[in-house]
Amino acid sequence: TIRHPIFRVNVRGTTGAGDSSIAGFLSALLRDFSPEAAVEMAAAAGACCVEQPDALSGLMPWEDLLARIDSGWEKLSA
Repeated sequence: TIRHPIFRVNVRGTTGAGDSSIAGFLSALLRDFSPEAAVEMAAAAGACCVEQPDALSGLMPWEDLLARIDSGWEKLSA
C-alpha cells in the first residue's frame, strides 16, 4: 500500500477530483515516475481540481503542477 498526505487547499467543489487524480497518477507512470511519486502527483492533481467549483478550471500544465509541489506546497497528514 502506498499512501501520501493530502495537500492543503481551499475546497470550492469536488466535481472531477477523482478523474483528475487518476489522470495525474497515469500521467506520472507514463513519464516513468516511481509508483510513490505517481501517487503524489495523483494527490496534487486532485487537490488542484477541488480548488475550483468546476471539473476543468483547476487543471494545470504538468510543469506547473511539479513546480507547485516543489515550492513547498503544504501537506496535511491523514
